Amino acid sequence: MPKEIELKLSVVGESLAVLESLEACLSNQGFVLELQRKPLQNIYYDTPDKILNQHRMALRVRKKGDAFIQTLKTKGKSVSGLSERGEWEWELADNKLDISLLEGLDVWPEGMNLESLNAVFETNFVRHQVLIEWQGSEIELAFDQGEVLSKGKCLPIKEIELELMSGEVEALKSLAAVLGQAIHLKASDTSKAERGYSLLAAS
Repeated sequence: MPKEIELKLSVVGESLAVLESLEACLSNQGFVLELQRKPLQNIYYDTPDKILNQHRMALRVRKKGDAFIQTLKTKGKSVSGLSERGEWEWELADNKLDISLLEGLDVWPEGMNLESLNAVFETNFVRHQVLIEWQGSEIELAFDQGEVLSKGKCLPIKEIELELMSGEVEALKSLAAVLGQAIHLKASDTSKAERGYSLLAAS
């Protein structure tokens, strides 16, 4: 099973100031890097009875530039912002969910009907990201700012994600500690999908 290992940190402060502090912090650590800016639009899918949410799974289609990516994440564990869960990704020709890509997976809850999947909420945000080498590990650093949208209501998104591409988990914690000296950060165990479902429940 392919896995995603990441550390999620909620951010306090005005977005531009946070971004400037983030870049200054990386520069002080000797990095000569430019964070890439990428607008991301995401549509999340579930069944009418929200069976994926019941089993802490998330299914989305993301528009990333001219590309479309379908992603499935399964239930994992999250402690003090550090999460590990199964993750599958497929490239799509357009922004339409392709259930044929999901049919061969042995991860679905009993009674799951893929034909009944429909869009339930969206997340739209701008990601500033960069890939760095830190203590022998490769880490993707992303600062996300935007909102979760459902039935005319919204919740803000402002967080930093550190995803381990290769290497040791301790490198994520070490990098987070350094960033925390420049930016007001707080470990978060709440995913964007979980925020979407909470907003959906309140709509």
